[in-house]
Amino acid sequence: MGIYAVGEVIRRTRESLGMTQEELCEGICDVVTLSRIENGRNTPSRANFELLMERMKEREKVSAVYSERRYSGSFAERGTGTFTACP
Repeated sequence: MGIYAVGEVIRRTRESLGMTQEELCEGICDVVTLSRIENGRNTPSRANFELLMERMKEREKVSAVYSERRYSGSFAERGTGTFTACP
């Protein structure tokens, strides 16, 4: 079981899809903001996190992050700005 920062989840998902930061954040936030989120210097609001994950077609991660339950094969909230990968 690993613990991942919010920004790391966003960055890894974005990179796995071959998206640029510009493509992902267009109309949601600026590139500088996304870069800070991915580097762990900022934490996105829930609304922006939802929009970013929806753009990457990863809506199920949003549900898992904002739930107190663990979801098999997804992410569970573990304190501010981190997630635990569940088996």
